[in-house]
Amino acid sequence: MMKRVLFVLLYLVALLNLGIAKPLEINNLDVNRVGVELPAIDPNALFLHEENLKLDGFSELFTGELGWEVHCRLDTGAVDIVFCIDSSGSMSSTISSVRASIGGLISSLESAGYDYHLGGITYADGTNLWDFDGGTPGNQMTANSATFTSGTWLGGVGASGGADGPEQSLDAIGDAIREYDWRPDALRIIIGFTDASYCQVGDGCSGYCNPGTGPYGSPATETDTGIASLISSTGTVIFWASRTSIYASCGTYTSPVPAHPPWTGTGHLGWYQYFAYVSGGKWYDLSSTSWSTIFSDVSALISTFMSISVDVTNNSGTTINPIIASLSPGACISVLSSNPISYGPVTSGSSHHFYWRIDYDSTCSGPALCFDISVAGGGYADTAVGCLYMEDCQCAGPVPTTITPTPCGIWSACDYQEIVIEFTDDDVGTNPASIQLMVDSVLYTYPTYMTWTSISTTVGRLSFIPPIPWHHAECIDFWVVRADDWNGCPKIGDAYCWFCMDLEPPAEVSWSPDCETYLLDSVVNINIGLEDFESGINILGLNATVNGRTFSLGAGPPVVDWVGTASEGSVMISGTLEELELEGADSALICINTCDNVFSTYCGPNCTTYCCVYYLNEPPDAEFVYPDSGTWSACD
Repeated sequence: MMKRVLFVLLYLVALLNLGIAKPLEINNLDVNRVGVELPAIDPNALFLHEENLKLDGFSELFTGELGWEVHCRLDTGAVDIVFCIDSSGSMSSTISSVRASIGGLISSLESAGYDYHLGGITYADGTNLWDFDGGTPGNQMTANSATFTSGTWLGGVGASGGADGPEQSLDAIGDAIREYDWRPDALRIIIGFTDASYCQVGDGCSGYCNPGTGPYGSPATETDTGIASLISSTGTVIFWASRTSIYASCGTYTSPVPAHPPWTGTGHLGWYQYFAYVSGGKWYDLSSTSWSTIFSDVSALISTFMSISVDVTNNSGTTINPIIASLSPGACISVLSSNPISYGPVTSGSSHHFYWRIDYDSTCSGPALCFDISVAGGGYADTAVGCLYMEDCQCAGPVPTTITPTPCGIWSACDYQEIVIEFTDDDVGTNPASIQLMVDSVLYTYPTYMTWTSISTTVGRLSFIPPIPWHHAECIDFWVVRADDWNGCPKIGDAYCWFCMDLEPPAEVSWSPDCETYLLDSVVNINIGLEDFESGINILGLNATVNGRTFSLGAGPPVVDWVGTASEGSVMISGTLEELELEGADSALICINTCDNVFSTYCGPNCTTYCCVYYLNEPPDAEFVYPDSGTWSACD
């Protein structure tokens, strides 16, 4: 009994632990696409090329309890575009060109049916982020192109200030990314331009750029390396136009500039080009490229893009710096933006959105179009997996379901109780060689003590038979630790279940009065104690026999009754000698037939009969008559 109680307590603790948030947790995995058709899958090709069904390096177990939910926002058409506008005195003609050309971009967005939002930020020796809805918390973009181009916003931008050369380009990009309420399912684009270098936090531009001048003047707060990290970790695509020869003056930059092919600029120019390169965007020569060309490139990117993103939450209780997110693509997926991505610090309770732009080979199918994502930081980690061809974007593996023994917690009397689990996959079926089963705290890998039966292409059953008999009164829990389909996609759920063994019938505890005693009264009262702390006593199945005649529970007279619980109690037999048909009998053989509650499906029930003899008359007295006691005799 104690063992079963302990098992239940441990199981409840395990269930409670499932509700505890992981220290580092992937909350959402998104695959966003516009103008891209999902690739098809050929199940026959998968079966014929089993050796190619795994992503290189994919070894993480996926239990389905990681707390992440997969969404696939198919053909969202959602794009958020923010213009970073250098409004210093030298930019008047460029601003006019943007105004004159932006109608073409807006027309292409509207004719293609895109769900676009527009935002803007002007900068020189300070920044001014445009908020189009002051009544809503945060900074909002607008879906109204007329509002955006009106004299209140783009149409009213003038050119003045910026006296010392460097401008707060970095702060403009940083404020745009951090301060706007970007939509999570939208492609993020920043279009920016300047003819000047940038100043960084703490550099020597103390005259104007630091600490800032003008109506929106404030000290610079960003660095070029920090902005590069912010761009790559948020998946923001940068289209940036600057001169090849830019005004530098007092502005500083980090050296060396990371490689950024096909461009080869150095210094501030190199960093502007690197921002475009690391984001998967494009850099332009402001002196020789028309805005109609730039906006045409933006339209082309929007028309066909595909991205993978995850939201990662820090539940550790401490700040993690940094969190590193890595996308491991299948052979036919190309990552177009930074990978891996590092971002931090992330305070406890906060989340960060990691984003990768991707492309894929449309001639491929199967596991080459799958990917896995891993995040790590602060000594914690989490993983997620997906496939581009799945309609919901999740790499949906087989779903295990316990067939027998069920329901969970059932009692069995089968010495070698079999465990049968059915696996259902939605496309190509389960690869039995991948199955790992935990049984009674022992991990078994197929085919050890297992057999596999295919029911159809997508459905199969696993049978496990123990190597030695189960023991009486033990409880055995089991669950699927690992099972992949033929694409390498891991299982969904674990079919956790348990059963307990009852190999013995109810036990005889006592007889009252004791067996082989005399029943001299005209009314007979017998009590038989029974107990069964496993499956319990089948009370309704109890019956008694008296010298071969059967008396059922509840019948009477005589009375046959049960007092107690299903686990323990007493059978009471009460009746006169006449009612028990014992008149004239010298003895009574009283038997109790009892069974437990194990179902016949599970080799039950365990039944037995306990009997006891009672005497009804005292035996005759005997005494010596002849010869007298104590006499001597000479008779031979």
